Amino acid sequence: MSHFTKNLLLILFLLPPVFTLQAQSLSQTVIGSAGNHQMASSGENLHWTVGEVAVEAYENDLTLGQGFHQMYYDLFITPVWDLKPSIDLNLFPNPTAGWLILENPTATPVSVMVTNLLGQTLFSTSIDTYEADFDLAPYPNGLYLFSVLYHGRMIKSFKINKQSN
Repeated sequence: MSHFTKNLLLILFLLPPVFTLQAQSLSQTVIGSAGNHQMASSGENLHWTVGEVAVEAYENDLTLGQGFHQMYYDLFITPVWDLKPSIDLNLFPNPTAGWLILENPTATPVSVMVTNLLGQTLFSTSIDTYEADFDLAPYPNGLYLFSVLYHGRMIKSFKINKQSN
């Protein structure tokens, strides 16, 4: 191989990395006489274009679109949760040496669950009276969680400090 051929091959192999080659690219743009995007307060989106003549969508197991302005319908549904009922509950005395009194002025039927800080349930019961008494005397001193549930959902939680006299 001649010296010239070697240099030519060397140049041909070294020059391409210097120049970057780009293939054709086509971005999603459309030239139309009008177009816009509008969003309703309920979450629906409307995208529209006037002047693009070839826009179609074929649907089977796959959705294939033709044209740049691909129509789609966005619907975001915001879940509506029931609000917690306004049940005025009072639990006293806190700290306690044993007995607790739960006042339920509306006598709304609720469930009560008492757990320790490890999450172990000490006892649970249902009440539908204006006042209920609970005895924590058999349990050791410490902090306990007193949870009140209405239809299975917690509506109020009290942190109880049980102390000896």
